[in-house]
Amino acid sequence: IEKIKTELDIGKNSTIEGIKRLEFFDIIKKVRVGKQCTNRYILTKKSDWKIISEVCLKDYSEVCDTNFKGLLDKLHGFVTQTSNSKKTQKKENPKEKDLSPIGEIVTKTISIEDPKIIELTELLYSRVKENYSFLVEKKTEKQWQADYKEMDRINRIDGREFKIIKFIILWSQNDSFWKQNIRSVKKLRKQFDTLMVRAKGQVDERGIKDYD
Repeated sequence: IEKIKTELDIGKNSTIEGIKRLEFFDIIKKVRVGKQCTNRYILTKKSDWKIISEVCLKDYSEVCDTNFKGLLDKLHGFVTQTSNSKKTQKKENPKEKDLSPIGEIVTKTISIEDPKIIELTELLYSRVKENYSFLVEKKTEKQWQADYKEMDRINRIDGREFKIIKFIILWSQNDSFWKQNIRSVKKLRKQFDTLMVRAKGQVDERGIKDYD
């Protein structure tokens, strides 16, 4: 962060906000390297980048506590400006074909297609059901989608690898205290750092070297 701040000559808050946006839209990805698990950011493939849509911006505003209307106004302003520019270009070059109509991006929606996200979400709830079979809760499709998105955020925004998420799910549901508290994806994300610390302490205490 300090390096980016210095090179771009911008404030720390602006730097952090910019990184959050790039992470959210899958343009960069945080990885932990070295013995001290130092954060590093890598550029992802362009094909993996999220499409900027109204739904996506609403998601971003909820996660990063940002004004949704302000973001939407900027998007619509950009779409209008780009559309007008393309109309002018078409008049100047009538034979050119518009291969990417940017006006369509507002109506596109996001879907969680990664089977690993679905698998981990269902793993958590299946273990909760095993621990507390008397808790009967029928989720709606909307609730499942919200859980998938939250699980996706643990991986994509928080930078947790799938194998680590799976390990923490299994560990928490085998722990007498934490299985009482971790009964939703939202709680899992909120307590993830604490769970990591507690799990590592137990792993170190027992001298386990390979806990994959």
